Amino acid sequence: MSPDALEAAVVPVLDRHAGRHTALVAAVGAGGATCVLGRGRDERAGVPDGATVLEIGSVTKVFTATLLMLMADAGEVALDEPVQDLLPDGVRMPVRGRPITLLDLVTHRSGLPRLPARWLLRARGHGDNPYAVLGLDDVWHAAVTTRRRAPGGAPRYSNLGVGLLGHALAHRAGTPWETPVVQRVCLPLGLADTYPGERPEDTSRTAAGHDARGRAVPHWDFPVLAAAGALRSTAVDLLAFLRAQDGDGGTALQRAVRATHEPYASRLALEQCAGWMALRRGPGTTERVLWHNGGTGGFRSFVACVPGRDVQVVVLAADARDVDRLGQDLLAAVMS
Repeated sequence: MSPDALEAAVVPVLDRHAGRHTALVAAVGAGGATCVLGRGRDERAGVPDGATVLEIGSVTKVFTATLLMLMADAGEVALDEPVQDLLPDGVRMPVRGRPITLLDLVTHRSGLPRLPARWLLRARGHGDNPYAVLGLDDVWHAAVTTRRRAPGGAPRYSNLGVGLLGHALAHRAGTPWETPVVQRVCLPLGLADTYPGERPEDTSRTAAGHDARGRAVPHWDFPVLAAAGALRSTAVDLLAFLRAQDGDGGTALQRAVRATHEPYASRLALEQCAGWMALRRGPGTTERVLWHNGGTGGFRSFVACVPGRDVQVVVLAADARDVDRLGQDLLAAVMS
């Protein structure tokens, strides 16, 4: 697809949705062409573009999954290794059926809930920044006491589970989660603007968040569940990350990227992979759409790609209005 044809496909779809959002940026790739467009206006960053920094929420989980696969490829961990083996002394997870493994955590088959009920109760008084009130002791207490199903069953989406995976990998690596995810995943892929938390040098191009009614809200902090949602990024960086999903598997990082595509559970056309979710495009085709979305108090994100077709879609919004439909419509527009 030529750049002009790509833009002609993207603009009407983006404009149809843009009026719902305070500030919005979309990056679409198809056949080697790229289109990056912003709509709306952020009070600090101005009209958003491919370099505007936004929170990406749970899209972070795919980066954590990539780090897990990279460490597994290097023999630093094993996918079937019990999480218990990577936790500090004194933190003893109860066993129900069998121990929870690292693979269980990254595929949401640990049996752990989305969040512990007691955390949800505490968050009521901190709705603008609910994770900021949590400390490391809360994570260990949740690991030991949270009621759970037996692992290995149907996927049950769990922020707690992926957050715990981040701590397990950090304990094995001997360094906080953010160090290996940036040094071993983001920077080797050329993602210089993908990082957890805030960088003072990026203040002028970091979008402010807004709730679903367009009111400004604070950025979220993730002191202990960073692996589940702490990354910020740009549309250009995420487009490069999606393009990396088409790598040929020649390097350790490319092998790790491809390993995240493997399905471990399925229901009808939807598959649960390592971090990613995948949707088969239809009967009689082997094409799969890998996708994930994310949301924090003032941001929404959607990323999708079709490995083997060189198609990528990134949508980032600086408000809490859903962008999944926009992402899906952009994907349909460039694949029609």
